[in-house]
Amino acid sequence: MSYTHPDWDNPAYDSEDKRLIPFDDVAGETEVQFDVDVSMSILVDENGKPAD
Repeated sequence: MSYTHPDWDNPAYDSEDKRLIPFDDVAGETEVQFDVDVSMSILVDENGKPAD
């Protein structure tokens, strides 16, 4: 997975508005893994074929 986000580690501080302003972006790639548990019910007829 590729990503790009503002560089919040090195922003400038706007003392008038009292907020951080990132001038650069950080980009890169990472691998994301996750597990998902799934449960499914299927209605079948007498012949074992899906009813809907």
